[in-house]
Amino acid sequence: MVKTRISGSQAVVLLFLSRMFALLTVSGGRDGQVGGGLAVLAALCSFLFQLALFLPGWLLARRHPGQNFAEAVTGCLGGAGRGVSLLLWLLLVLLAGMSAAEFEHFLVSAVYEQAPRLLFAFLFLAAAIYGAWLGLEAFGRFAYFGFTVFALLAVSLCFSLAGDFQTGELFAQTSASPASFLRTAWSMAAGDIELLCFFLLLPSLRTGEDKGAPAGKGLFFAWNGLYTLAAAGFILLTVGVLGGNPSTGQSYPFYTLACAAEGSLLARTDAIHMSMWGILGLLRCCLLLYCASIALRCAVTVSSRRKSLLNWAAGHRTAVTAFIAFAAALLLAGSPAALNGLRRIWGGGIPILCVLALFPAAALVAGAVRSKKRRKEAAGHGEAP
Repeated sequence: MVKTRISGSQAVVLLFLSRMFALLTVSGGRDGQVGGGLAVLAALCSFLFQLALFLPGWLLARRHPGQNFAEAVTGCLGGAGRGVSLLLWLLLVLLAGMSAAEFEHFLVSAVYEQAPRLLFAFLFLAAAIYGAWLGLEAFGRFAYFGFTVFALLAVSLCFSLAGDFQTGELFAQTSASPASFLRTAWSMAAGDIELLCFFLLLPSLRTGEDKGAPAGKGLFFAWNGLYTLAAAGFILLTVGVLGGNPSTGQSYPFYTLACAAEGSLLARTDAIHMSMWGILGLLRCCLLLYCASIALRCAVTVSSRRKSLLNWAAGHRTAVTAFIAFAAALLLAGSPAALNGLRRIWGGGIPILCVLALFPAAALVAGAVRSKKRRKEAAGHGEAP
């Protein structure tokens, strides 16, 4: 796999598009979530949850400049840190397979209902593996093209559906319990795996800073702020045109909006919208697979003194990652029950809470204890006669 570096703006666009793919693949919602205009406010409030998830990793990055998330955790936790890196690798590969399965499920259920199952997921993931192998800069540059396509389609949808927008739908639900509101906001932030990807990519970003401090804070506000505004606008448009709760009662609301737009100003733009879905999904899978290879490199290393399955896997990280990703994609694409189960687990927010809060907190505590012990040892040596 080619090692490259990208600029901060490329990272912002890449992470933003990856998050948007996850938003646009919403299919069915969870009970107890708010709707109407309150859903728009919940989308804006979700930024605070994203900020809370960002802070532990950013503090870890500041304490260990020049290291990615997995390297810092491994350095602080030792063998346990290698286990954490291995879990990160497995999570990222599983989510890459899930993204391919989501794209396949969308095409089969909403577009090509007679198409053979597993075919789209297999071909889609094969292209993503090749893109990840080409390197970060290759699909980082492609993200600019993807952003242009997405922006043009978003603007065209807004103009086309302006006449169908009903402001009364925003007030369909005027009150909700604080628990429901916060649960909705948390569910919108709970899938932010791009935060982990960002911390894994941080040493590979050309930020123009040479003082050792990571530039993560500014980039976080750029891509997550852009995503939060886009998510709020998407929910606003969905509620105003389709009505109700954007996460329930509609399978793939973005595609439903596109179909509604074809009935007004546009005509037969299915292929264009499917191309946009493919571009966003491809970028997301490339990003997840590339970051998975980074985590696996921190988890296992090649040793010439031992011959074992783990040593072989360390020397063939790309092949192992590709094999597990294919297995996950085909399993999830062939089993809707497994895909829905993974959606519920991931949407609950426990995995992302462990990854972005528990693991960096444990690493920070372990690093602080180790530093304190070293200072005591150094002071003891200094006082010795």
